[in-house]
Amino acid sequence: NGLWLVDGETAKVYLLHYSGAVKEEIETNASHPTAIEADDVGLWIAVDDGRKLIRIELETGKRVREFDLPGAGPVKWGPPGEPGKETGIQGLARRNGELFAASPADAAIYVVKVQDGSVVRSVPAQGIRPQGLAWDRDGSLWCADADSRSFFKMEPASGKIIKQHMLPFAAPEVHGKVIVPHGLTIWQRMMYFCSPQTGAVYRTPLVSRTR
Repeated sequence: NGLWLVDGETAKVYLLHYSGAVKEEIETNASHPTAIEADDVGLWIAVDDGRKLIRIELETGKRVREFDLPGAGPVKWGPPGEPGKETGIQGLARRNGELFAASPADAAIYVVKVQDGSVVRSVPAQGIRPQGLAWDRDGSLWCADADSRSFFKMEPASGKIIKQHMLPFAAPEVHGKVIVPHGLTIWQRMMYFCSPQTGAVYRTPLVSRTR
């Protein structure tokens, strides 16, 4: 139906047309949302800086479930001599009653059950700053890594890297800052990602090289 986007500042959720036009707006009243995933009847949103998972009904906009999420902790990057910022899950992707959840603090992808939030397993993520997750039509899982400005195509069961798609070295650039990818979805062989620096959504063709 379109592209779901959650605003980390206002906690509002938007359904966008792929041209960028707003089709729907939902007020969640959530605290510090960091990731979103949709199904036919509701939304899964990582909140409280990625420490919790909530379920929102599309028909009513009400919160109907809430679980703790794994993977929260200090990240491994930042200014020298200073402790890493505490963060939690930054990317979600749903499949067969499970949610894949990207944790920058652990550089891992957790698999949790949608029924109760229990952890099924985890696989390593490439890089040190995994963000958005999205499914390829062949069943592989793509993971955006903000640190390397790359998108890694992975085997979801093992985390083995199949391909790597890198953004251009110096683009996109806004006001002298090179944009790093957050969030991820794939539609008609285009990868869509967003930027916290600009509040904009970008897209790039899904053309990959074998690693």
